[in-house]
Amino acid sequence: MRFQRRTVCMVSAAVVVAFMILQIVPFGTYHAQETGPMSRSGTGENETFPAVHTFENASWWTNYIILSRDTMIRANGFIYQAFVELGDNDTKGIALTRSGDNGTTWADPVHLWNLSDNLAMRVFLIPYNGTLYCFVNQYVELAWTTWSFFCIEVPLDDWRNSTKYTTTRMDDTDPGYIATFNAFVFHGEVYLMWTRSHYMDCLYRVRDVNGTWGPIRYLNVGTYFSRMSAMVSNISGISTIYLLYTYTNTNSIHITTSTDGSNWTSPKNLFYLADEPDQVEMIEYNGRFHLVVSERLGYDVFYTNSGNGSQWAPLQKIGEKAEQFGSDLVPPPLNVAITASDSRDMIYVAHDNKGGGIAVVYSRDNGSSFGGPVLLNNSNYSLPNFDPEGEFLMHMEGEDKLVMRSLNVNISDFEPPDGDDNSTDDNDTTPEEPVEEPDDNSTEDNGTAPEEPVEEPTTIPRRTTGPHLRTTDPLTRFH
Repeated sequence: MRFQRRTVCMVSAAVVVAFMILQIVPFGTYHAQETGPMSRSGTGENETFPAVHTFENASWWTNYIILSRDTMIRANGFIYQAFVELGDNDTKGIALTRSGDNGTTWADPVHLWNLSDNLAMRVFLIPYNGTLYCFVNQYVELAWTTWSFFCIEVPLDDWRNSTKYTTTRMDDTDPGYIATFNAFVFHGEVYLMWTRSHYMDCLYRVRDVNGTWGPIRYLNVGTYFSRMSAMVSNISGISTIYLLYTYTNTNSIHITTSTDGSNWTSPKNLFYLADEPDQVEMIEYNGRFHLVVSERLGYDVFYTNSGNGSQWAPLQKIGEKAEQFGSDLVPPPLNVAITASDSRDMIYVAHDNKGGGIAVVYSRDNGSSFGGPVLLNNSNYSLPNFDPEGEFLMHMEGEDKLVMRSLNVNISDFEPPDGDDNSTDDNDTTPEEPVEEPDDNSTEDNGTAPEEPVEEPTTIPRRTTGPHLRTTDPLTRFH
């Protein structure tokens, strides 16, 4: 029985947040080679993933903000897409459109939010119980007092009628620099969680079953928060919120959980990192959590997975993303994304590629090995993103085109001539999964909870090489 992977979580760098970097831990069950003949794909009409639609005068971002997450969702037989509609101050803003033919044609967009002179925005969509919840984070100046957070509730059966929209200020009593945020549904209630970089705290609000947004709550687990990702899963047999977060000062990643949305477990340290991670994103698929992490200064992209959220496989390098240094005060935005497809039983990871364009790696065996990279070798391509269902790859072309591509292709057409890109050893056996301890929620025959095994978090030495603390190993790919 396959666990459905509905919620996608992301932790991304904001302007005012300290930047982070992560170092590799070798994972012996992978077979690595230097990049070879897989580094091939085309441009134009013959590209690996065919273009389905291009949104003109559209973007993921404005001036300073990292790519939004969950901007494309499915509901009521339609695909809904939100984006930044470019233009002058009268027309620039957040637009919403939808398609009823799997992305071939789209309705004229409606404006959800006018950006006016605002510097940047982020948007996050979740559908629930006939309503599309559109969470919008914007700021006018770099001063935290100009940042604001809103929820726009759009009725799905009357989505073009702005008089039916309900708008709520989410951070009215506690404004600040919004570093990261996630929204999800838990026990029939809509949750919005976010971290503030200047206070290094985590806040959340809950919209109850009666349609009322409750007051801001502080998540107090005895540690500070830098970036976070949150999702709901039944992987333990009980519906649980899994909150993964980083703490900059100790370069660490922690996890805490809740089964009621109010009481949280003591945080568990999963990894000590060499430096600070840039982006972290997690999905659930085929009974496992799948996590990708990118570096801020080292640029490598890593992958790990877990069957229970407590014990994780060592981090494994699967790619190398573009450098984020530029002449401007704020570096150009980059992105790393992960999704999975039920129809093809594949996991995809995409990122801005070190050599330019976009790189996509993929796994056919639930993360045990990865093939690729398949490259979209166009220097104008950037900021890849996926839909949660694993059917489409989205990316920017230049600064004013948003391209939607189909993932429904035979990836074997783009494998090396020997056809063994997915093998793991000489006899082509699947690598053995890491040994995990019993689930923390399990009980012994006498009905008492077993003592949790003593487990030291992984410690990774700090980098010491290169002008930007770069490693000297070449980019590798995994078979």
